[in-house]
Amino acid sequence: MESIIYKGVFVIRKSVLTINKQSFIYKRKEYLFNEFRDVKNLLSKNREFIIMEEELYARHFNESIRGKHIYEFIETKLNNEFHKNDDILYHYEYDKNRKIVSIYSIKGGKRLEILSEEANNILIKPIQFILKDIMIELFKEKDLNLKFIILIDEIYYYISLKQGKVYETFVEKEIQPLLNRLKNIELKLILNEEKSLGYLNKKISDFYRKINNNISTNIKLISISCGDDIDAIYEKQGFYSKKVL
Repeated sequence: MESIIYKGVFVIRKSVLTINKQSFIYKRKEYLFNEFRDVKNLLSKNREFIIMEEELYARHFNESIRGKHIYEFIETKLNNEFHKNDDILYHYEYDKNRKIVSIYSIKGGKRLEILSEEANNILIKPIQFILKDIMIELFKEKDLNLKFIILIDEIYYYISLKQGKVYETFVEKEIQPLLNRLKNIELKLILNEEKSLGYLNKKISDFYRKINNNISTNIKLISISCGDDIDAIYEKQGFYSKKVL
């Protein structure tokens, strides 16, 4: 494993890459995937990937499972209830206290295969997990119940949290499709007689009026340190996420 000595302490070298649908970003410079070989020699063998522009799907199961049977349970669910192909990545978590098994899936496997060439260790972080951790830190509440929208690089990310877990997400580039999906969510909340409080980062305050004119959900504006530069968000936070299966 590559390392350097900084002030008498060994520091593991790693390369952080942001994966978009059509390109990837390394050290704030954008490349097409067919340009990866031009960049590969600049990268560490230890790589961390942030997946952007993709929707993260989540399913949660109330199950009491002994530790040695968790992999069998996950494999059964993946085979019977999830669509599987070479482009889909999976991640699971088991909350022993609440007896909840969470399985997440996201596209990006084929792009990841290109960018992980000759890597020894990889760590994969969907942007939704990073944003979830930002909000939990901001509200100082581990079991956070929250719905929020964040704009990064002209992409809208909607995320719904229940007890600190990601339950629903979607990604849109345009305002109208976003509004249509928000209306569908609001209708479900009304039918279930649920109250909802949503948050927008101030960066999209011009969107605040359009949302309030189209849906009745209570919306608040808050300041969140999410700029256009995802590298800056990542480096500022120091998040850990389990490796995607």
